[in-house]
Amino acid sequence: RGRQAVPTLRQLMTHTAGLRCHLELAVFNGVRTVPARYPLAAQVRQEGVNFEPGEDFLYSNGGYYLLSLALERASGRSYADLVRDYCGAPAGLRATSAPRRPWPLEAGVATQYAPEGDGWRHVPALLEEHLGDGCMVSTVDDLLNWLAYLRASTGPVSLATLAVQTPLTNGRSSGYGFGLTTEYWRGVRLVHHGGL
Repeated sequence: RGRQAVPTLRQLMTHTAGLRCHLELAVFNGVRTVPARYPLAAQVRQEGVNFEPGEDFLYSNGGYYLLSLALERASGRSYADLVRDYCGAPAGLRATSAPRRPWPLEAGVATQYAPEGDGWRHVPALLEEHLGDGCMVSTVDDLLNWLAYLRASTGPVSLATLAVQTPLTNGRSSGYGFGLTTEYWRGVRLVHHGGL
């Protein structure tokens, strides 16, 4: 049996928890749509870890999934409602949502598409159920509003807070904060997230 990690919520947020990710585990079964209850079952049955909590950095959608469940259980509300009320509303996001399931298709909600010939075709989602591990859909206008909000805010949801780098137990820094990476290019500070 491997070691059992007991990460903190902060370590899940900063990808320093060391837990294995349900998406990476799903790849071992071949790439196909993942059933709704698979992510939690896959996370729970892991006996080993990638590293001890706080020791290193490894991006993990599974950590975001577990955080989403923790938020729902602690609040008694859906993840989508929490995102809308605590992030979307203060930032003035009118066309951003966190749909739990990609089906049925909803009018006005973005879905996954892939190029085909001269056009595009709808492609199936990787997960039958989404939470904080990849469910956000938005528009360019709302993303610009979100950026303006982060730059102007001084509270816990602000650029200064989310971009703070995470110290590791080995004395290094991960370069990653709470959803944002900080890097330097030709002396210019770049704060970003390279999501898909």
